[in-house]
Amino acid sequence: MQSKSKSKSKSNKNINARASAPKHRYGAHNNVLLTDAELEKLKAQFPDWQQRIDDLSWGIATKGYSYKSHYLTILNWARNDKKRAMESQRTKGGESYDAYD
Repeated sequence: MQSKSKSKSKSNKNINARASAPKHRYGAHNNVLLTDAELEKLKAQFPDWQQRIDDLSWGIATKGYSYKSHYLTILNWARNDKKRAMESQRTKGGESYDAYD
């Protein structure tokens, strides 16, 4: 029983550590909130990280987007972009180019 208590205690510490990390404002309208660690992860993962932050910033400012986590939103948008690109390649791969000659 003691191990469950320790495990639960560790997960609560992780949640509290994430919650207490200060978020800073980024983007064209200074309305995208990210921790320093989240920003560094975006920089490492995406060469166009500034554009992704600005896209979210414009969406929040003009369309009223509201998200619990701006970092996860950017990751999710990237995941969706990748899916769309794969689907687009699949449909283009089945086309015959003879019709264009």
